[in-house]
Amino acid sequence: MINGAYIFLKTGLPIFSMTFDVSEERMNQILFAGISSAINMFIKEVTQADLESINIEDGMLQFSLYNDLIFAVHSSGSRGNQLGGFLNQQIKQAFLDSYLSLIEANPNSLVESSLFSAFEKVVMEIYQTLIKLYESHTNLFNFLPREISLKIIEDLVNEGETLISGFPNDTIRMIRLLDEKYTVENKDQIMFSLGIYLGIEISNFKYKQRIGLSQKEVLNLLNEISITKFNSTYQLYTFTICPVCRGKQSTKPMCHFFAGFIEGCFDNPRLYVIEETCKASGDNVCTFKIHKK
Repeated sequence: MINGAYIFLKTGLPIFSMTFDVSEERMNQILFAGISSAINMFIKEVTQADLESINIEDGMLQFSLYNDLIFAVHSSGSRGNQLGGFLNQQIKQAFLDSYLSLIEANPNSLVESSLFSAFEKVVMEIYQTLIKLYESHTNLFNFLPREISLKIIEDLVNEGETLISGFPNDTIRMIRLLDEKYTVENKDQIMFSLGIYLGIEISNFKYKQRIGLSQKEVLNLLNEISITKFNSTYQLYTFTICPVCRGKQSTKPMCHFFAGFIEGCFDNPRLYVIEETCKASGDNVCTFKIHKK
């Protein structure tokens, strides 16, 4: 359950709050009604760069920072806590998109919380969209980075059935389109996470809900994509032609989707996959090595 969303300054001054549950009024009081010791303790904790959440009596506070701003979401339950991290990032990005120029032009405007009252409608739309996407494709959220934009999640959901049932041709076509479409900083992580998700889903689709494929079965799937060889000595899959990087150039290996896809096919927490060589970065072939944790 998502209980509430908040934006405040590191000084403890609130500039925006919105509740999704009637019992959240108690949290409003704790955070914003003058209990300075609780606020000071919270501020002291969240200013640590490596801290992203705080467990409290009735749930969890998840947060992110931007300069003097703190974005926090209060959630409870495993479902709410997972959604809370995504919601926090969406609210942060939407707020900065809407008000960053105003804040940079007039830093003192932050104290005028009334300026941000219209943001409540934006937050509600984000919340409702996120809930709808989560309920229809819960498993996808287990693999995506929380920083991913809501628009990208919507694209992945809309293309979800094609990506799975249309394997391999439709899958590769969509992956190339998605790879060209997104220029965000964390695109590598997004494509890798999408690869893991589709590796699991396509393996289940092809092998009737079996969890974790053998090396031979993974090789059979990869041979539907390209001429693929497996070297058991070096635990290395080699693509003669890689449909992701074909015709492209890169300064480093870029086929993150296939590294994730192979890892997802194995669905084994003791294994992980790294692209060792890439045709786009000047190598003769693309190779993907299996490592043991």
